[in-house]
Amino acid sequence: MAQIPKKLPCTFGHYTLVRQVSKGGMSLVYEGRREAIAGVSARVAIKIMRPELAENETHKNLFIQEAKNASSLMHRNIVHTQDFEEVDGLLMLIMEYVEGLTVREMMRQAHQHGLPIPPHVIAEVGRQICDGLHHAHCAADPRGKPMGLVHCDVKPGNLIVNNQGALK
Repeated sequence: MAQIPKKLPCTFGHYTLVRQVSKGGMSLVYEGRREAIAGVSARVAIKIMRPELAENETHKNLFIQEAKNASSLMHRNIVHTQDFEEVDGLLMLIMEYVEGLTVREMMRQAHQHGLPIPPHVIAEVGRQICDGLHHAHCAADPRGKPMGLVHCDVKPGNLIVNNQGALK
């Protein structure tokens, strides 16, 4: 079975895995870097299919479809897809790295300090969520046929507010 190196940072394909930032049922997400010429080192998020699912055709097909769908969406409130590749039998979706806090972290910190999240902040987060979801739900393929996308995992841990206040 294919494996992700345990000791980080490490090279994995064309990328360096720096640290694990989250995990889900189907994948692990890492902060990574793409090393290029002249010391250029782009920061990226790398979503890797869990090794124990790598040989499951159903999960592979779901991950591939996610990559196809994500790569067709360009919107300020949707994380941009940059690359998709396979390393040692593991599928990797390379995305923009979003520096900021998840909505779950924001809620936890507010609760920890006994502070309410101001209503205008909640409203703005909600507006940006709706903008991104509307774009995805209305997406069409290159021939203009509706893609019929529905995001099935909208939750505070999957929503990131970047340092400029934009939600992804």
